[in-house]
Amino acid sequence: MCLSEQDILLTSNEVCSYCSYLQTIRFVIVYIISVKSVLEELSLILLCQLLNIQCFIHHSRLERKKRDFNSVEKRMDSVVNVAVEEICSGIEDGVTLAALWVKLQGSSTLSSTNLHLNRTVKRAIWRNLLRIPGLRFEPQPSSSELEDAEKLNIKIFPQLSLVDNFVGLYESQSLQHAQTRVLHLLANARGNGITQAQLAKLLHINANNFHYVLRSLECQGLIVKRSAIEKKKQISSLGESKNFPCVTTHLVYLRRYAKQLACHQRFEFEITKFNSPEEEEEDADGATFQTDVHLKDYSPQLKAICDKLAKANGKVHFHSVLFKVTFQTN
Repeated sequence: MCLSEQDILLTSNEVCSYCSYLQTIRFVIVYIISVKSVLEELSLILLCQLLNIQCFIHHSRLERKKRDFNSVEKRMDSVVNVAVEEICSGIEDGVTLAALWVKLQGSSTLSSTNLHLNRTVKRAIWRNLLRIPGLRFEPQPSSSELEDAEKLNIKIFPQLSLVDNFVGLYESQSLQHAQTRVLHLLANARGNGITQAQLAKLLHINANNFHYVLRSLECQGLIVKRSAIEKKKQISSLGESKNFPCVTTHLVYLRRYAKQLACHQRFEFEITKFNSPEEEEEDADGATFQTDVHLKDYSPQLKAICDKLAKANGKVHFHSVLFKVTFQTN
């Protein structure tokens, strides 16, 4: 069969078109393959990124839980320290768990740590107290369960070594019995302090001799004395009031509880005695005492004096010198 030139030309054109079509299909297939490879690579990259993000989130959660745990541990340590301080303040009598919970409930440390004294916190405190070697338990607990300890009405006492550290005896120091008693009484009084006269009365020591007992402790840095003004008032059962002259005395503190005062501040405490009219003696038995301690700040009065002196014509220098001497002596 003979083909004409026109047929041959058409056939050639068809072949070219077909080849072009195949070439286009090839390009499309190559493009699809390349796109697929790119998508696979992108998928792998996205998958890796997602895994990294998940690892980061998991790590962040672990770090947050660790920080929260450390925060709770630190807060719990603060509460346990307060509990040990309460136990050490009851050196001779010991502290029951019921009394300890009452003292901790009113503690500022507990409120500042945002912890509530529920059963869980109590159990944690009790377990921590059991681990402290400087504490003694009577009777000895048979288990670490808080419920068992509360049933036994256990009392907690500080060991002698812990008491020594609490009152400031970090080295072996030989103290007289009276000096040791003073430290124990001041530890029990804590931030309230005790007057020098009250300490002498509690220990049945003459006031003149007791001065040397306190002087020795003060020189060793174990106690601190603060000047104070004592006001006494007696109220009979009939409501009759009798005021006694003011007396300058000293409030004595364990060094750890000593309050820092400015030169224009002074303690003033008023002792009110309630008794029947037939009890005329100041130290009559059966009387009830109430002590109110106030920190008196004299800066407003001093400022008023300075203002008046500043307005005094011709006397400013003299009164300023006089005021300066008075200010330093007070």
